[in-house]
Amino acid sequence: MPSSRNVFTSYQRVMEETGFYVNGKPTEGIIESHGLLSGSQVDKRIKYSAVIDSRKLGATAIFELSGSPCIYFKYFESEPTSAALASLHKLAWNQGLAPMLWIVTPTHVRIFNCYSKPDNMTSPNSHLIEMFEIVEEGLRQLKEFAGRLQIESGQFWSKAKARSIDRQQRVDVALLEQLMQAEKQLVEQGLDRVVAHALLGRSIFVSYLQDRGILKPQFFRSRFKAERFTDVLESKSNTYDLFGWIEETFNGDLFPLKRSDGRAVHERNLVEPNHLRVIQTLLMGTDYKTGQQSLWPYNFDVIPVELISSIYEMFAHASDAESARKRSTHYTPINIVDLVLSEVFADLSAESSILDPACGSGVFLVESLRRLVARRVAGGEALSRKMIRETLYNQVFGIDINKEAVQIAAFSLYLTALELDPDPQPPSALTFRSLIGANLFADDAFDEGAEFNDQSYFAKQEFDAIVGNPPWKRSKSNNGAITYFAKHDYPLTRNNPDQAFLWRVRDFASENARIGMILSSKPFFSQTRQAMKTKTALFSHLSPKVLFNLSSLRNDKLFPTSTAPAAILIAEARMPSVRESFSFVNIERTEAFKRHGIIEIQPENVKRLSVQSLVS
Repeated sequence: MPSSRNVFTSYQRVMEETGFYVNGKPTEGIIESHGLLSGSQVDKRIKYSAVIDSRKLGATAIFELSGSPCIYFKYFESEPTSAALASLHKLAWNQGLAPMLWIVTPTHVRIFNCYSKPDNMTSPNSHLIEMFEIVEEGLRQLKEFAGRLQIESGQFWSKAKARSIDRQQRVDVALLEQLMQAEKQLVEQGLDRVVAHALLGRSIFVSYLQDRGILKPQFFRSRFKAERFTDVLESKSNTYDLFGWIEETFNGDLFPLKRSDGRAVHERNLVEPNHLRVIQTLLMGTDYKTGQQSLWPYNFDVIPVELISSIYEMFAHASDAESARKRSTHYTPINIVDLVLSEVFADLSAESSILDPACGSGVFLVESLRRLVARRVAGGEALSRKMIRETLYNQVFGIDINKEAVQIAAFSLYLTALELDPDPQPPSALTFRSLIGANLFADDAFDEGAEFNDQSYFAKQEFDAIVGNPPWKRSKSNNGAITYFAKHDYPLTRNNPDQAFLWRVRDFASENARIGMILSSKPFFSQTRQAMKTKTALFSHLSPKVLFNLSSLRNDKLFPTSTAPAAILIAEARMPSVRESFSFVNIERTEAFKRHGIIEIQPENVKRLSVQSLVS
């Protein structure tokens, strides 16, 4: 926290009056940026790197609600310009996680809506929820409007002005809409959808490298006589020379230029200059619906990597919604990933190995890599490219039956490794080892003859944690699960493939490995004879630690593409003792969740139950 007397009479006064500080010290959930930069919370420092970086948002403090970011506080010693406010709002919107930004000056507190999409046509005040003077009456009104008690009790979220905070305006939803419009144009112009996905995905990746400063103007000048990626897109030859460099650097994992679906298809022969103009239009910020030119609102150096991979996964599923529905494949929101991994990582060491047997776009793997690197740094290792890549190559693994999903997972993990890299230069030195076939496998997790079964970690049952959000419904693509069950004669409730994964992961788990999976809640609460038989068998092999019941949130877009009731099971791969108990957490439906999407856990939501009660 800033230390001048002026700050004490404004910023600290605001924080005291609203309940975020008591006697000059932050209350629970408040994370001060200067403490992150100098303290031992390496995982938080990495998570909020773009938020606390003075060259970006430069937040003074962060308020977490139930472990998820809710408010970014930013202090100015003098009144900021309108342009500065607009820039800060844009950065906070791009970060995509906290719903509010409080700008505190010596005279005022401005509360901005971080889920409201920025543009260059309106003033930053169009995203302002409310403004208060830092005088006795103004601070009283602020406390009553959005003080800590109002936020935590849910009263704030039911107020008319707070209802402008709408998750449907967040950066992930906005970028998804733009991608879908671009894909529609590419397909209408004769491009195969799979090729369109590859072209868009690779373009997002290049945009990320550019925004992160990994590909600098000098890179584009020396190779293509251009200043930026959008200039390179003017030439098909230059574009595919650049894509060739991407393929070489990342070993063909990122949407390979030559694909096969029974016949050889070379992307370069299919893409025409008009298709590249669609990408150019997207990256220049033109609205496809209105044709209106605006500033490109996205900052890929601020948007979290896991959000980018989730966006692409949503995009791919939206384009093939029927197939996704049949597979019961749904994008997993970051706050649910955080909830699962916070429980799983509680007892893991920095050397732990992680498997997601239905990894999709790799959201769980991205966050696992970040946490493992943070653990190693907290343990005294220097943050270096060598250490990051050792962690990636030796500790993070995934399987998915969908080949494109595995490519997206590789895309996501490469981005994460680059994000963590303290000095990702020069571009020529960034070559990665191929992940596909070594860490990531495009296979059916239930195929006992697939090559991944012979890999050391799988064959020797060495995984310390197994996590994920496996498909919940039976389809032709997951028939392998049913075949596996028929062979091993395991009980199963209604042929649920997600429940089947709890049996399969035992083949890979080390003794006492942590398991954290998002599952359909129906089998856990069903009292049918088959359901009881399955639970009895399962929990003679797995020891439950926590069971989260999220069923009440099913109609409030817990998952953007599904209203099926969900549960999260945290367990250990071992037989439970006779009198063992676990925590049952029943999440209640609230008006607040509709607005901010944060899963809040109150003490009254948690009960201790015996394992026996789960199967009787």
